[in-house]
Amino acid sequence: MNDLALHVIPYLGSMSVTRLPVYYPSQEEKDNPKLYAENVRRLMAREGNLIMLDIGLAEKRVYHAALNGRLTVLLEKDDCLIDSIQPSLQNPP
Repeated sequence: MNDLALHVIPYLGSMSVTRLPVYYPSQEEKDNPKLYAENVRRLMAREGNLIMLDIGLAEKRVYHAALNGRLTVLLEKDDCLIDSIQPSLQNPP
């Protein structure tokens, strides 16, 4: 780690790192990468005492757009791009 990082990191907060053992996929997981990803995700959530939510990138974009006050959002879901409908409030009569 460089010297600058060693001086800056203490002011940003603290963190802890937990090293998990290497996860070796079963044959079923080798044949199904989505199953493998889900099982690794579950393991990481369990070890980190985290809550798992079944939301994706599209929902995250909508959430952040709402936080930033943007009325239009580009949603990406299943490799299809969908423009959200702009509310009439954006262009009042």
